[in-house]
Amino acid sequence: MSSEASALNGGDKARKDAVPAPDADACLETFEIRPSRASKLAEPLVENLVVGGELLRRRAGAGWSTLRVLFHLSLLFVPWFALRTMARFFVGFRRHGTLRLAPDGLVLRRECSILGRKMREEEISYPLAALAAVGRVKRYRWLHLLLGLLCLVVGGSVGIIAIHDGIAGGYAPLALGGFGLVALGVVLDLALNVLVPAARRRSVIEARLPREDLWLSGVEDDLADVFVRAVRGAAAEARATRRSGGA
Repeated sequence: MSSEASALNGGDKARKDAVPAPDADACLETFEIRPSRASKLAEPLVENLVVGGELLRRRAGAGWSTLRVLFHLSLLFVPWFALRTMARFFVGFRRHGTLRLAPDGLVLRRECSILGRKMREEEISYPLAALAAVGRVKRYRWLHLLLGLLCLVVGGSVGIIAIHDGIAGGYAPLALGGFGLVALGVVLDLALNVLVPAARRRSVIEARLPREDLWLSGVEDDLADVFVRAVRGAAAEARATRRSGGA
């Protein structure tokens, strides 16, 4: 009786700790692994695991690489980047994608939207055997460092000039204003260097395919680690099965 009771208790505990898999149409907003739950998914293969973020695609191959080098050397990427930035901020142009690890491969669902309205949506399936590489790219934020340095330099320079002029002219409010500008620059620099890195960390998932490369940005670090580990395990298993079938 005691062994049966312990077995039942163990089964109940396993059911409570189990992580439910989402439906085929689930997206990142409906199924997201929290950092506290990521440790429970240490298995090399977790089917129907979904990650989502901003999608970027690039054609692979020597010819496309040569064209990209010429494109950057000709400085044509500057107006192209400006147009993309304007389309993003003024028209609300977005490319969102979700990658789902299915039993038969990777399923990419991508959509383009303008002003919050979907303009195009499609779903593509890639076999795991065709996956050349998958990894997680950690991009550290650097813009806040430049803004903090700019605030420190501007506040310090203008503040020191105001302090000098206020003391030389015997005008106390000007000198006090200079001290305030210096203090404001220091506070803004410290705030940007402390608050921004404390925000939720994000990563980029990179998947290399025979004809194109995919990047999904804005994925949480823990979720990206679990997804990459699961895809690598599934791809290795698919290649082993393919070799054994060919033999």
